[in-house]
Amino acid sequence: MVVRGKVTGEGGAPVAGASIVVKGTAIGTTTNSDGTFSFSVPNANVTLVISSIGYDEQEVALGGRTDVNVTLVTSTKVMDQVVVIGYGTASKRDLTGSIVKIKGDEIASQPNSNPLSSLQSKVAGLNIINTAIPGSAPDVRIRGTISVGSIRPVYIIDGIFSDNMDFVNPSEIESMEILKDPSSLAVFGIKGAAGAILVTTKKAKAGQTNINFNTSYGVKNLVDKIQLANADEFRALATFEANNRVFDDPSALSLLNFVNNVGGPGMGAFTGNTDWIDAVTRTAKFSTTNLSVDASTEKNRFHMGLGYNYDEGLVKKVRYDRLTINLADEFKINKTWKLGFNIIGSKERLPYNSGALEQARRIVPIVSDGTTKYYTKNPYGIDSANFDLYSTVPIIQNSETNPLANLMYNGDKKIDDKYRMVGNMYVDINITKDLNFRSTWYADMSWRNNREYTPLYDLYDPTFTGDQVIGKNTLTAVRQDLINTKAFQQDYIATYKKKFGDHNLTATAGFTTYYYKYEQGSATVSQSREGRSIIPNNKRFWYINTGFGDVKSVIPSDQSEYATVSGLARLLYNYQGKYYVNASFRRDGSSQISRDYKNKFQNFWAVGAAWELTKEDFMANQDVVNFLKLKASTGVLGNFTAQGKNYPAYPTISANSSAVFGENLVPVYEPDYLYDPNLRWETVKSSEIGVEAEFMKGKLHFEADYYYKKTENLIVLLEPSGVLRTLTNNGSIRNNGFEFSAAYTHNFSKDLTLNVSGNLTTYENKVLHLEYPSRPNISSSEQTPNQAQSGYPIGYFYGLVVEGVYQSYRDILGSPVSTINGGGAKPGDLKYKDLNGDGIVNDNDRQMIGNPTPDFTYGFTTQLKYKSFDLGIDFGGSYGGEIYRVWGTSEQKNSLYNYPKYYTEAWTAAGTSNTVPIVNQLHLINRAPSTYGIEDGSYFRIRNLNLGYTFAKLPRSTGIKNLRLSFNVQNLKTWKKNMGYSPEFAGDALSFGIDYGNAGSALPRIITFGLNANF
Repeated sequence: MVVRGKVTGEGGAPVAGASIVVKGTAIGTTTNSDGTFSFSVPNANVTLVISSIGYDEQEVALGGRTDVNVTLVTSTKVMDQVVVIGYGTASKRDLTGSIVKIKGDEIASQPNSNPLSSLQSKVAGLNIINTAIPGSAPDVRIRGTISVGSIRPVYIIDGIFSDNMDFVNPSEIESMEILKDPSSLAVFGIKGAAGAILVTTKKAKAGQTNINFNTSYGVKNLVDKIQLANADEFRALATFEANNRVFDDPSALSLLNFVNNVGGPGMGAFTGNTDWIDAVTRTAKFSTTNLSVDASTEKNRFHMGLGYNYDEGLVKKVRYDRLTINLADEFKINKTWKLGFNIIGSKERLPYNSGALEQARRIVPIVSDGTTKYYTKNPYGIDSANFDLYSTVPIIQNSETNPLANLMYNGDKKIDDKYRMVGNMYVDINITKDLNFRSTWYADMSWRNNREYTPLYDLYDPTFTGDQVIGKNTLTAVRQDLINTKAFQQDYIATYKKKFGDHNLTATAGFTTYYYKYEQGSATVSQSREGRSIIPNNKRFWYINTGFGDVKSVIPSDQSEYATVSGLARLLYNYQGKYYVNASFRRDGSSQISRDYKNKFQNFWAVGAAWELTKEDFMANQDVVNFLKLKASTGVLGNFTAQGKNYPAYPTISANSSAVFGENLVPVYEPDYLYDPNLRWETVKSSEIGVEAEFMKGKLHFEADYYYKKTENLIVLLEPSGVLRTLTNNGSIRNNGFEFSAAYTHNFSKDLTLNVSGNLTTYENKVLHLEYPSRPNISSSEQTPNQAQSGYPIGYFYGLVVEGVYQSYRDILGSPVSTINGGGAKPGDLKYKDLNGDGIVNDNDRQMIGNPTPDFTYGFTTQLKYKSFDLGIDFGGSYGGEIYRVWGTSEQKNSLYNYPKYYTEAWTAAGTSNTVPIVNQLHLINRAPSTYGIEDGSYFRIRNLNLGYTFAKLPRSTGIKNLRLSFNVQNLKTWKKNMGYSPEFAGDALSFGIDYGNAGSALPRIITFGLNANF
């Protein structure tokens, strides 16, 4: 007899490709694109087994029926998740690698403009360091630092390659997949080595109509503030330093004269007691509002989303605005053809960044943060009036300026708008029941127009005895930058899915191209002298050609473009649902890596295997382990980096010398570097082995992986002595470690559910070979100690070892002679260890003093649901990494800065301190990078707390299906051991974990209230 039917998912959407098998036999079929099926069965009393990727398996007894309609329930088991992989989707069960799926709801529930920020501490192997500057991207690394060049993962937004996802609205994300292992990354070719983050934006679900409105509003406050000297402490410390300078050198009177008001008003004229960090910061506001509409029929699915994000920085005048629109539509012509498109549009107003928080750390507290009224000339006219003016800084700070005045006068003089459109259009053809072909055309275009105006303004100098008004800025100027980018991508992908008895096969093959172009042009216009051709303080005139300003200059512009063309193939195979093989291959050709056509192409591949032991007979008679899979994969991946060279095979030229021809001086142009004709993209040999398991009837899921990545053919600029540097392949780096993740779910009753999940990742990094250190001539006079060289972790800290503080001249005479930064050690100076025992302390006595890469990072989440209440808490932390604090230690100062508060515990006489040296910045011996600046980077943080209540049954007259109210706190509390704002410091491949005391590390505590309603 013939049985017919239809298989749908929750919401009535048809499930294509679902398997329908007569239980206990090999008789079966699969559903068509519309979810229907028809096949012959032995009799009317058989039982059908219906299964599909991402759904719980169901058994249906026919009981004489010939028409069967089945609704499948989405599986909550981790191994049954449908995950997005490169150029397709798959069940996590069918894969041999490490892919983690994060649902969009987890991302949207947190108060972050950039969705990446919400992933911190949630995924094993994914290390994210967030920034406090609105609109800025966090530092993202997957399984360590793989290169001396580019180390960031590739972002793939609805299929298109991108180097960031700043334009993506978190509320419009359906899911994010983090790909970490070679079997899932090889298909991305030269852009896969650093990992991949795939973003799928929301689409309408078939058969559903829904309107969603959500909004949140909150405040941001500075926590863990840097502790600096107050006015009284500064006066005492400055007086001590001034006298000590004169004790060392009787002619060094400038600071003492200022302190004692010699030659006119000095320190006595500055009567303030200002906490400058408080003065330039504020309680900032954060809000986001989103509206989405889903409408669908059997043939058409339409989605539209609108979003607005308002994000103030902790520093006054810093603000980020973003408006986004998402459009998606898919039209099903018939069972064979589908057409569709996706568009993401965004308009950003990028923030003003003055460096005010770093300035606030340096400005002395005796300067007032208030204004004083002065009757003076209008700098823009000939009239005079009363103006509220800010104070100048003392002469001892001639390299600095009043940060509050800078903010107030310049903070609204920057208009930096960026428009971006990312979209695709596709044709999807089901050629046969088993063969699908999809053509997709992508575009990613952005237009940025930055305009900055330099205004006229005055300050007052309290040390002047007559007219105290001075012109701080007496010439107006405008700078304009135009930056455009264009990227176009084409994908032609064929997918074949077939079941042959016990054999299941999914084969993918495709051809793809990518083109990218960057253009930037900049210019300035300014006054040549005071009072002439003043550019008005009006936005209409903040352009280059307005007739105002009489000196124009073009800033060196930039442009670059490249193209890639690629062929790819992937095979997902399993036998009896317990033996799995994944294999992938990609051949990439790139335009700029070589002049020789045959060297433009490289091959990348991976193969993986897995064994599901719980389907073996020897595991059948036990109920302890419900699911157990062993897996392993290996492959070769590519890294798209070339030391910042846009055209590595075509060196730029510069006029570094000249020659005389007759009476003419002619510039001599020569290449900036030599090019290795055999240059290739960096490759990473990557492997992993792991296990996945479930226990307690599926309540506990556990995964463990060991990863090993060896980067070979590092692209470096070799600089041998006396020879022009050469861009070539030379060097290797190793990263390895373990990843552990677990999740536990327990239903105490129908009203009470607990979910607990956690992860831990270990990191070990070593530079196996570099021909020369990354900083070959680093000396003790440098400000930072970061270094990369063979045999050490990348970016490790290289410096002197402090043994204590010299207590007396006798102590100095009894110790090895120190020649650091000119030597001349005095009582109160740092005593460095003579590591090589030659009786002299010099640059040869430096060693590894710290490693910014942690031993391990971890995170865990607890979610509790009781009836309509839900509570979620995220925790995260890091252990074993070191921080190098520049401020207060080796900072290169251009003038006197405010003192860190701990300087009040500095050495003043024998026996007073053996840890903090004497306060005297002229003692350069104390400014060498050393263990004095090393701090413990370990921390534990309550990352996020979310409390919500859902109204599920509201009167029908309201039109509201459900309504959720929420309260959220981010960065509730951090337990740390360093002095800076945060224990996390972003950077690049060679320089990270360094604390400059700037705004990026000043992570705020964010408290928000939210509302989410579905209609």
